[in-house]
Amino acid sequence: GENEWYTALNNIGLLVGEDYDVYYVNGPSSGVSNGIGGRANHLMLQDYDDILYTSGDLGVNTIANGDFNNDAGDDVGTLTNWLDMGGKDIFLTGDNLASDLVQSGNATLAFMENNMGVTVVARDVRPLIGNQTTPLVGVIPGNPVLGGTLQTWIAYGSCLGINSFDGVKVFGLGQRIAEFIDPTGGDYVFAAATLNITASGSRAVSMPVDLMYIYTDPAAAGNDLSGRAQLLKDVLSYFGVVGDPQNVSPVLPSITFQTSNYPNPFNPSTTIMYSLPKAGHLKLSIYNVRGQLVKTLIDGIRPAGEDQTIVWDGSDNQGSSVSSGVYFYEARVEGDVKIGKMTLLK
Repeated sequence: GENEWYTALNNIGLLVGEDYDVYYVNGPSSGVSNGIGGRANHLMLQDYDDILYTSGDLGVNTIANGDFNNDAGDDVGTLTNWLDMGGKDIFLTGDNLASDLVQSGNATLAFMENNMGVTVVARDVRPLIGNQTTPLVGVIPGNPVLGGTLQTWIAYGSCLGINSFDGVKVFGLGQRIAEFIDPTGGDYVFAAATLNITASGSRAVSMPVDLMYIYTDPAAAGNDLSGRAQLLKDVLSYFGVVGDPQNVSPVLPSITFQTSNYPNPFNPSTTIMYSLPKAGHLKLSIYNVRGQLVKTLIDGIRPAGEDQTIVWDGSDNQGSSVSSGVYFYEARVEGDVKIGKMTLLK
């Protein structure tokens, strides 16, 4: 379904290699271990503010959680840590993404509930919406994401052996922003699209229907864009990628500070220096290249001041010396995050 994504992105004026990067992922069962958590960590993704994540019509192995026999990559952990940085946006689509997360363990279930803001009612929503295979979807009036020009679209599910869309409801603070329409005039409670704002201020829009199965409603008013492209444009406009950026309220840091470390490369220790313009809670942690926590150096209130320092001696939280390699320090102060890359050579 990548061609549908490329076409929609191109139709709204975004070009691959210029406006966005593409990363293809093999399912965990392939044994390739190239999921987003197998090749990167949240520190490597820090400069990306928006992620479009699609699992297409896959029903299993949609997002790895590190416990699959052939894939040690922790996609859920990487995406969770990235969202926890605050001010990040993710658009998740997939026919059975949510139901797969339910069956894949506690970590994936927590990701679905806390980050996506949904809970699964059924793996196949069709029996719950009058056995419709191509249901009409309408936006919820007053929602902050959808409903500019696009008011309705078709969720194409006529391929009965493949398109079994999840039946989901909102969870916690999640918001239903689109619904399956009951042709008899009733009101279904299942969500066709949802919005959730995480505790860190990141935003997740998700759909239990992959974008490639979004079709233009033939009864809708004329529009220069297809239903698929218009829906994507609405989501990205909400994220501030396209459209009027004045309508987006970015998460701004409440305090700006500076960090550095020396020497780099180092052996056996390095000094991390930080400057705080005002007193605040500082959490300074060391991570390895897989995004795993190695050591927490500071987690508490620190006074204002320039050129404050702390030494990392190359040990982990258990006091054991770590091996040679690349490490990252992450410093957090009241929503602002600074990342530094360090190399330990022995």
